[in-house]
Amino acid sequence: MMTLDILLLSAAAVSTVVILFAVVILGDVQQHQHQRAHVNARRIK
Repeated sequence: MMTLDILLLSAAAVSTVVILFAVVILGDVQQHQHQRAHVNARRIK
C-alpha cells in the first residue's frame, strides 16, 4: 500500500507543477500579446 500512496503523491505533485508552469507560460504569452497590441495602436495613431 505504501508504494501506491507514494505514486499518488508523486502524480499529484507532478500535475501541480505542470499546471503552474502552464499558467505562467500562458500568462506570459497573453501579456506579450497585449504589449504588441499597445505598440500597434501607437503606430496607427
